[in-house]
Amino acid sequence: MCQKNVIYGTRCTGTVGDRTSCCSQRNYNRYTVSQSPKTVLLVDDEPSVLTVVETVLNRAGYRTIATSDSRHALSLSADADVRVDLLLTDLAMPDIDGIQLAQEFRLNSPGTKVLYMTGHPSRVAMEQGLPAFADLMNKPFRPRDLLERVERALALRATATAF
Repeated sequence: MCQKNVIYGTRCTGTVGDRTSCCSQRNYNRYTVSQSPKTVLLVDDEPSVLTVVETVLNRAGYRTIATSDSRHALSLSADADVRVDLLLTDLAMPDIDGIQLAQEFRLNSPGTKVLYMTGHPSRVAMEQGLPAFADLMNKPFRPRDLLERVERALALRATATAF
């Protein structure tokens, strides 16, 4: 059943070897992006999470740019040919953590909204410097929960997502 599929920090439940087992096409019609699709920059150092989240977002109609390299993600903020509507980043990343990535990314692209993901308890994220009002999604999460959070994050005013 689709409701039992959960995206974890290191794996996605489902049939072994079937990377899209968490992302079946059914039940995504409600989330299909109409009109102008939004672009989501997805940053996570776990390849399995990156693949599954990218697949879920693509099937819902979002354009995605997926990378496991936070420095590469940061370089995209200075690229005039790339418009990112939402930065979806893991908090714990090598080199540049998600908080610093978002802060630096928004210097060049202030209108970009930010949604953080973490496999750690929320209090750990706050101890690492995540503002209390930041949009944070805890792993594990279901594909439909991901889509709801992305939809909500994109609907927020830019001033509400300062970090």
